[in-house]
Amino acid sequence: MSTQFLNIILLCSALMACQQQNEEARAVSVSQIETKDGVKQTDNNEQEASTQSATNMVFQSLDGGLTWQDITEGLPRDMSPTSIYAHDGEVFLGTMNGIYSNRAARPLAPVWQKELLLDVFQHEFIATIIPAQDGAIARSHPSGFFQNMPKTGMWKPICPEMATKEINTLITRANGVRLITTNDGIYRSVYGAGQWGKVFTQGQVLSMIEVNSVLLGAGEIGIVRSTDGGNHWTWVLTEDGRSRNVVLIDDVMYSISMGGGTDEQKEADSLSSSSKLRQSIDGGLTWNLLDPDHTLGQRIFDIKQVDGGLLCSSNLGIFRSVDQGKSWTMIRATRSDRAIPSIAVDGPVIYAVDIFNGC
Repeated sequence: MSTQFLNIILLCSALMACQQQNEEARAVSVSQIETKDGVKQTDNNEQEASTQSATNMVFQSLDGGLTWQDITEGLPRDMSPTSIYAHDGEVFLGTMNGIYSNRAARPLAPVWQKELLLDVFQHEFIATIIPAQDGAIARSHPSGFFQNMPKTGMWKPICPEMATKEINTLITRANGVRLITTNDGIYRSVYGAGQWGKVFTQGQVLSMIEVNSVLLGAGEIGIVRSTDGGNHWTWVLTEDGRSRNVVLIDDVMYSISMGGGTDEQKEADSLSSSSKLRQSIDGGLTWNLLDPDHTLGQRIFDIKQVDGGLLCSSNLGIFRSVDQGKSWTMIRATRSDRAIPSIAVDGPVIYAVDIFNGC
C-alpha cells in the first residue's frame, strides 16, 4: 500500500471521527418541541442556526415543470450556488464554499450534507460540476480537480499535473484516452499516464462531446470537429461566432452560440447578436437553426433531455419542447435579470437553481 494512499485513509478516518463528534455535540445541545400548529420551537442555538438557513434557491419538479418545490431547506444562506448536477438519485450543488449533496429518496424532504474534498483544508470555490464516464468531476479554485467517489460523500483529487489550467470539460474515450478542453486549447493523455500533449491550439474550447468516434468542441469561432481522435481538427460551424456549448442527446447534436454585441447592435439586428440554438443529425457536418423567432430569449445557456422532450435554459428562464426543439413553452421564469438558470435532470426529475452572475 503506497504511503500517499495510507495518508488519505488516515485523513478520512480522522475527519469522519471529527464529524461524528460534532454531530453528537449538536444533538445534545439542540432541543426541539413540536407545537400543535406544526411549528418547531427550538433553543437559542437552533434559532440562530435557522436564521442562516437558505430559502428559495434550489427547486425540483416531479411533473415535467408544471409545479416546483423548494428543496433549499438545510443549506446555508451564504452558499452562493455556482452549478448543479444530478445522477442516479444523487444531487450535487456546487457553491462558492464547497459541494453539498442530497441522497434522500424522492419525494422525501432533502437532506443536504457537505461533501469532503480530500487533501483540502479550506473553503473551496466550486466553478462547475461536470459529468464523466467514471464519476462526476468538480473543478475548484484554487485546488484543481476532484472526482466523486460514489456513495461516500468524498471526492478524490485527479489530474494534479493540470491543476493550473482552466479546464472546462474532461472526457474519457473507450480506448482509455482522455481529452480535456481548456481556455487555451485541447489536451490529450492516456488514462493514468499523467502526461498531457496539446492537440488543439486555436484558442478556448468550453465543451466537448463524442459521438460514433467523432469529437466536437465548442470553440472561439464556432464548432470544431475531429474524426481521428484529436490529431486533426476542422471548423464546421463558424457563422454563429463563439460557441458556448455543444451537447449530445440521443445521437443528435445541439450547439449553442454565445451571441453578443452592444445594446444598439442588439436593437438594430437582434438575430445576429443573439445566442443561436442549432441541431445536427449528420455527425456535426451541417447544422439547422432552431428557435428563429427568439422565443427562448437573447441568451441561451444549456439544453438537456427530459422524459418526453427537451429542456432549455436562457436569460428568460427554463423552457420545454415536445417536438425536438421546433417550438418552446416556458415552464419557469428567472427571478432576476442578473440570474442565469442552471438545470439538472435525473430521470423524470428536474432540478433548477439560479446562478447570479454579478452583472
